[in-house]
Amino acid sequence: MLWAGQGSLEIPRRTRHEIARDLDLADLVHDADRFSALLNGLWVLDDDPLGDLTGAAASLRARIERHVFRNPGDWSAEDLFKPLGAFDASDTRFARFLEGLVSADVIPDEPAQRRVVSIVNPHLRSVGAELRETGADGGYPVFSVVSAQSARTRRPTSSARASSRGEARSRWRAHRWSFRRPLPAGRSEGMARCESDWAPGFLARMDPSSWPRGVWRSTIWPIPPPASRREPRSSSSSCD
Repeated sequence: MLWAGQGSLEIPRRTRHEIARDLDLADLVHDADRFSALLNGLWVLDDDPLGDLTGAAASLRARIERHVFRNPGDWSAEDLFKPLGAFDASDTRFARFLEGLVSADVIPDEPAQRRVVSIVNPHLRSVGAELRETGADGGYPVFSVVSAQSARTRRPTSSARASSRGEARSRWRAHRWSFRRPLPAGRSEGMARCESDWAPGFLARMDPSSWPRGVWRSTIWPIPPPASRREPRSSSSSCD
C-alpha cells in the first residue's frame, strides 16, 4: 500500500511480460548481495514464516537463492518476476524496480547498464515511457522512468563549457580598446605610450569628439587603424 497513492506512468501487464521475456538474468545478476538488496527493498522475500521451524526452504528468498544465485539458468527473468509480484504491482513500484535493475548499485558496469536500457526502452516507448539518463552517481549514469514526450534537458559537458569560455574571451578581445593615461609629470612620451589599460569596446563606437580625456585615438580600434589614422611614434620611444 506504500506505493498505491503515488502517481506514475502506466506500464500495462503485457508490457511487463514482454520486458521480462527479453531480459536475461545473467545481465542483471553481477553480484548476489547487490541484487538481493534491490529485491529486499521492493518485495517481500520472507513469505514463509514457518520455514525456520519446519526446516523447509520454501520462502521466496530461499527459492531465489537456489534458482538464481546457486544454479544460474534455472529461472528466467519472467520466472523471477512472477513470484515477486512484479506483473501485478503498482506502476510506481514496477518503475522503481526497472530503475533499480539498471542502476550502478546492481550493475557496476556502464556498458552493461546501457545494454539493459536498450532492451527495456523499446517496450516502454510503445506505452509512452522510457528509461532516460537523468544524472550521474559516482561516475555511473542514473536512469529514471519518465514520459517519452517530456522535454529533454542536457547538462553542458566540460568541453562545451570550455568552448563557451573561449568564445567569451574572443569576443572580449575583439572589442577591446586602449586607454592612455594622461601624461604624468616627468615621464617621457615613450613611457606614457606603454601605460595602457584594456576596457570594453563600447566607447570605441562613440563619436570621437566625445572620447574622454586621455584616450589614445590611434589605438582605440579593435584592429590597427589605417595608416592615415595612426599617430607617428618616435623611434626613440621605449618601454624599457
